[in-house]
Amino acid sequence: MHTKKILLLAEHIKPYEIFNLTKELQESEITWFLLSEDTNIEIPSDSSIIKPARNLDISEYDIVVCYNTSLKIISSISNIMPNDKFSETLNKCIINSTTAILTIDSVNDMIKVGSGLPPAYREKISSYIKNLSSYGFIIVNRSDLKNEIERFYLKKINNYFSKEVITKDDIIDAFQKGQRNIILKKGAIITPLARDEAKRYEIEVIIL
Repeated sequence: MHTKKILLLAEHIKPYEIFNLTKELQESEITWFLLSEDTNIEIPSDSSIIKPARNLDISEYDIVVCYNTSLKIISSISNIMPNDKFSETLNKCIINSTTAILTIDSVNDMIKVGSGLPPAYREKISSYIKNLSSYGFIIVNRSDLKNEIERFYLKKINNYFSKEVITKDDIIDAFQKGQRNIILKKGAIITPLARDEAKRYEIEVIIL
């Protein structure tokens, strides 16, 4: 089985978050890129799960995850003006079409109605986030991170269908290939005949 290789960038993170994330992603090989020289991150000296990294080759990884992405990083990447090792790494994701997931809980809290920020300021931040999405970044909250990573790896396997409409022939073809399930993207349509065939051949239909 292919080892899941994840590059996890953390600008601001606490030791307990490091251990929690490592436990959640225990089936993955994680390389931690911590900007300890720029922040006050406390790293347990006896920890064996942390690999401080510099000048990483992102092509070695399946996916890049940016944990608790700050407004500073969001704005610099949105404007395509990387100004440190951290944002330079994310900029490489755009250039190399590398899948990257950004968790932005703290920034989402800033742009909520009632946050106290002027509407024009909140709109500007929202425009930064829209830019990141248009560049190919996957934007999620922390609680959705594990599921989003699982979706990414599910899409890499052979029984993932990127089609908009799944027909009876698709189900028959999957059965003939020995597949016991098919994975569809959210919003895909499966025709009534296709559903009948899936039931007939006992093929599970999974929607991401």
